[in-house]
Amino acid sequence: MEDYTLTEITVDAQDLLLDPRNPRIIDDPSKYICAKGADYTEDWIQNDTLKALHQGKYNVNRLKKSIKTSGFLNIDSIFVKRYGDSHYLVLEGNRRTAAIKSLLQEADLSDKTKRSIQQIPVKVLDVRNGANEDEIITNLLSIRHLDGPLEWEPMQRAFVVYQTYIQILERHHSEDDFTYLAAAVTQVSELTNIEKKNIYRNLCVVRVFQHLKELDLGVTSSHYSIIDKAVSYPKLSQGYFEFDSKKLQFSDSGAGKFANLCLEETRPINDPKKVRKLHQYYAADRPDLIEQLESRTISLENADQFLVESKDSTRFITSLRAVNREIDKIRPTEFRGSAEEILLLKTIQDKINKKLAYVCRL
Repeated sequence: MEDYTLTEITVDAQDLLLDPRNPRIIDDPSKYICAKGADYTEDWIQNDTLKALHQGKYNVNRLKKSIKTSGFLNIDSIFVKRYGDSHYLVLEGNRRTAAIKSLLQEADLSDKTKRSIQQIPVKVLDVRNGANEDEIITNLLSIRHLDGPLEWEPMQRAFVVYQTYIQILERHHSEDDFTYLAAAVTQVSELTNIEKKNIYRNLCVVRVFQHLKELDLGVTSSHYSIIDKAVSYPKLSQGYFEFDSKKLQFSDSGAGKFANLCLEETRPINDPKKVRKLHQYYAADRPDLIEQLESRTISLENADQFLVESKDSTRFITSLRAVNREIDKIRPTEFRGSAEEILLLKTIQDKINKKLAYVCRL
C-alpha cells in the first residue's frame, strides 16, 4: 500500500495558498519569506509571495495573458496539501496559482475568464499515518523538478537537495553543526533518485555559497556554476581554498581568495570554464601564479605563458639530468679512454651541472 494518495477535487481559488517557502522563489538558501511555523494564511505572507512570483523570470504575466485569452486549462495538475480547516497549500503550481490570484483582483475580466478561474481542479496529497510527509513531498517534487521535465534552476535544485539532506542528517547526528555523512547521502539518493556524487556536489555548492554569504563576499545564486567548478577540482579546492571535506566549505581565508579570484568586479576568473586554469597552475606546482592573479600583478594570459615556460624549463632540466645519469654510468673518473675523451666527458658534465645549478635558482 502506498504511503499517500492524490485525490483530484475542485476547490475555490480563494482557498489556495501560495507556498512562501517554495524553492522556486528562494533567491538563495539563506532567505525565506517567513518561518516554517508561521501562519501562511496571513495577508502579508501571501502578498509578499505573490510579489516575489511576479519577478520577470517567472513569466506570471505571460500566464495571465494566456488565461485571459483561453481561460484556465487544466493541462498540468496543481498539487496541494490540506492547510488548516479550509485552505490548501500549493506544492506544485505556484506560478499558475499566482496568475489566477492576480487575475481575480482585476475588475475588467470577462465572465468566461472569471468562471474558469473561480473553481480550480487540484490534486490533494493525503499522507497515511506514520508516513513522513516531508520525504513524500520531496520525492514528488524531485520527479518533476530535480531530475524531471520541469527542472528548477541549478541553485534551487541544490538547495532542495540540501534541505532534504539536513532533514535526514538530524535523525543520525545529534550535533547542531553540519557534517558530511555518507549514510545520509545514500538516503537522499534513494529518495530523490539522484546519483550520490551529484548530491555531494550540490551539498558542496550550497555550503560554500552559505559561507560566502555569511562573510558578505558578494555571492549570488547566479554564481552556482563557478562554485560548482571550483569544488570539482579536489587538489585545487583543498590545497588552495582550504576546503574542509567534513564541513564542506572553504576556510575563511580560502573563501576570501575565491571571492577575490572569481566574484569581485575586477576578477580574473570571470567564466566557470576558466577555473580549470587555476587547477592547472596548482597541479603544476605554481600556486605563485594564482597568488599573482589575486594581487592583479599578472593577467590570465601572462599566467598561461609563464606556465608554458615553466613546463619547458622543467622538460629541459629533466633532459639535462637524464644526460648526466648516462655520463655517470660511464664512470668518468675510472674511464680508461684517451685524454681527449676523458676531458670531453668531464667538460660536458661540468657544463651540465653548472646549467642545472643556474636554472634551478631561477
